[in-house]
Amino acid sequence: MALPQKISPGLAAIEFDRVLELIALEAKSDLGQASVRSRRPLATRSQCEQAHFELAEMVRFYLREGLMPLAGLSDPAPLLGGESVLELPESWQIIRSVRAANAIRETFLRSDAYPRLKVIAATIPELRELLSHASRYFTVDGKLREEASAELRSIRSRSHAKRQAIQKNLSDLMSRHADAIQEPLITIRGDRYCIPVRSDHRNAVPGILHERSGSGASFFIEPLGVVELNNDLADLLQQEREEIARITRFISQQITAVAGDILESAHIAGGLDATQACALFFDRSQSVTPTFSDDRELRILDGRHPLIDERLAGARVQAFGESEGDKNVVPTTVSLDDASPALVISGPNAGGKTVALKTVGLLVAMGLSGLPVPAREGTRLPVVDDIHVLIGDDQSVLEHLSTFSAYLVRLKRVLERVTPRSLVLLDELGSGTDPEEGAALAASVIEHMLDSGCLTMVTTHLSALKTFAVHDRRIINASMEFDSATARPTFRLIVGVPGRSRALDAAQMIGL
Repeated sequence: MALPQKISPGLAAIEFDRVLELIALEAKSDLGQASVRSRRPLATRSQCEQAHFELAEMVRFYLREGLMPLAGLSDPAPLLGGESVLELPESWQIIRSVRAANAIRETFLRSDAYPRLKVIAATIPELRELLSHASRYFTVDGKLREEASAELRSIRSRSHAKRQAIQKNLSDLMSRHADAIQEPLITIRGDRYCIPVRSDHRNAVPGILHERSGSGASFFIEPLGVVELNNDLADLLQQEREEIARITRFISQQITAVAGDILESAHIAGGLDATQACALFFDRSQSVTPTFSDDRELRILDGRHPLIDERLAGARVQAFGESEGDKNVVPTTVSLDDASPALVISGPNAGGKTVALKTVGLLVAMGLSGLPVPAREGTRLPVVDDIHVLIGDDQSVLEHLSTFSAYLVRLKRVLERVTPRSLVLLDELGSGTDPEEGAALAASVIEHMLDSGCLTMVTTHLSALKTFAVHDRRIINASMEFDSATARPTFRLIVGVPGRSRALDAAQMIGL
């Protein structure tokens, strides 16, 4: 199984990998989980739209038909990577995976209700001949059939007759020597049939001693009268092993001959499993299908952060071991466009500014990756080339940089890489130094972003930066709402009004 592409720094900062892990829980196979984890933002509008059309069809399929027939689907690559002969359990595992992929193929090919999924399913190799051979060699539970070959059937038939002859011979012998028999039971020691003879009657039944009981009360004797019969049976068992080895090699060769098609079928089926996982997440998170724009238009309506959404609390407990908690997420609504491509968010500490920033970044990344977007109808996302994110401290001891200096180094990288098609998210821009100088630096950065043509969101506590935003029509001021009656933030984003940091209120609230 190929390793997923590494998460970019911007996506890592907004915890995109944790969202992928949350969705991967819904996949039914290791291939599906890996496919979910490999999702990354797509490059073009048509690619994004195609991914969401496929997701919408899978949502309809799930709501109408239920889950796809995925039982047995697994990654065959580790088994097909070597040069050794596949053992029968390994061959059976691959056959089950091929059968699962074929079942998915047939599911969509017999209906015209899901045209895009039908096109994908049609690319799954049929492997009809391999499955036909598998039905001949394997039972429904993966055991080798007796009729796998005429020789195997003949050997097993003769072995059965030989066992019956041995058992009849031994039963008659035990009847004749009942006093010498510990228990009238026929046992097997080293593939040879024996009977338990009492130790004080050892010489009553001439034969070969194979074993003594733990108590010493009996000997397991192979009577002389069945030695040749046992020899015949041992020869038949050896022939059976040789025939099974021949069949094993043949099945392995049949599989290896179409290894490429097997890998392709598993890969496509795994991708459909990933799409189904997205459909299940779509239903659980009450997501919507967004529209996409090639220009600078970002409109998120009632977006919900999937890592704090109460509807996904159970999934987070399963994925990360988190406690479910008792808080409800407050949806975020944000709009940016050509006329107003920048947003400055202010407001109280712990009021949700950073969460709002991450929510926007996450939902854009999820939408561009073909993942469900937990928001309201009417949500529209820009097709950006990258999401540049600066959140949190990055003090570097090795480079002897302060927190502020390290932030500037990261900021410099963003400024060097930003394009007109980028989304830039900057948390606490201009903080960590003199407020006047920090505000001046922050204002110049925002002006640079405006000149570059990208979409920008900034959080700040700097009053001068809020004032700067008021005097530029291209910048929207917003704040996180604060309830004066309870002296607590409501976590609701209010667009058009700058907010107070309320440091004194926060200090009073905690009794400082």
